[in-house]
Parts: sequence; C-alpha cells; structure tokens
Amino acid sequence: MNIKNKPYTTLLILACIFLLLSFFMTRQSLDIHLHDTYFIIGFKHIFWFFTLLTLVIWIMYKITNHFLFSKILTWIHIIITILALLTVVLDMLSGSNLLKPSARHYYDISNATSFKWDFKYNALFFSGIFALLFAQLFYIINFIGGLLKRIFKLQQPS
Repeated sequence: MNIKNKPYTTLLILACIFLLLSFFMTRQSLDIHLHDTYFIIGFKHIFWFFTLLTLVIWIMYKITNHFLFSKILTWIHIIITILALLTVVLDMLSGSNLLKPSARHYYDISNATSFKWDFKYNALFFSGIFALLFAQLFYIINFIGGLLKRIFKLQQPS
C-alpha cells in the first residue's frame, strides 16, 4: 500500500478510525438549534456517516483511478476532505463533555423575549461541512478533466 502513488488509501485508514470511534461515542450527541427546533444527533450516527462517506469516496477513487486527470488534484481533494472532516470531528469533541460527563440540563425559555444564536460553536462546525462539500468539486474537476483528456486522445489521428 503506497500512499504516495495512491493517496486515497488514507481515506480507508480514516474510515477505520471513524468506525472505531463510533463504538466509544455512545452517549454523546450534537445539539443543533435552528429557530425554534432542536436537532439532536448522536455522535455514533455522525461517525457512521463519516465512515460511509470516506468509504464511498475511497471506492470512487478505486474504480476511477485510471481515468483521473492529475495526481495533484487527487492530493488536493484528499487533503481538504481529511482536514474538513477532522475540523468537524474536533469541533464536535471540543463542545462535548467527554472528559467530564454529567447530566444534561435543559432550560425553560418559554418566557424569554429574545434568543441569541451561539455562533462560536456552530460556525466552525458548518465551516467544516462547507469545506467538505467544496472539496468534492476537486474530484469532479479531476474526473471530468481525465475523461476529456481520454476523449481528445482517442480523437487524435495516429
């Protein structure tokens, strides 16, 4: 397994790490507050999703590796994807009480006249999600560029 020639193998390693972490994150959850609705998602499910996502990207690279245009675009895609996933995971873990678990407290805000959005916690999380989505454009550009390169190579007279 040569990571220099096949950088997408790092995604397989990351998928294994996410799968292992999902077994230890059974009681933690991510609480997302949008307007008057709370979305509560267990860390276990988020890590399963990240495992599935990295495995799908790894399989796509495994299948389409000979079609791709550039190794540099592959490296850029892999690095941005890994950094975005790690940003989201580290933000999730820093906001949870993993080291000092305690009972969850809920506050009565029925009489509150205003509610201030907590941007500090959500900004880094959603920045990581946006970077993850943006990174996938590099794979699409790399794949389309490789296909066009093959088509033009086939059309040239020998």
